[in-house]
Amino acid sequence: MSTAADIIAQNAVQTASNTLSANDEAKASKISVVDASSSVMAWVREMGSASASIHTMNKNTQQIAEVLEVIA
Repeated sequence: MSTAADIIAQNAVQTASNTLSANDEAKASKISVVDASSSVMAWVREMGSASASIHTMNKNTQQIAEVLEVIA
């Protein structure tokens, strides 16, 4: 019985070690996901700013075209 108890104890220790490793990997993955999410949010803000700039340029271009029509 002692051998069986030793094997069970060794398996329990290995399981605990594997659980700690899995927990560490999950924490690292969470950090990666948070970083990726932050990067995507920054990209979304950048695209919003670029879109606003393009909209402003479009309006300005239309105004220039109107002035050119008057001149022509």
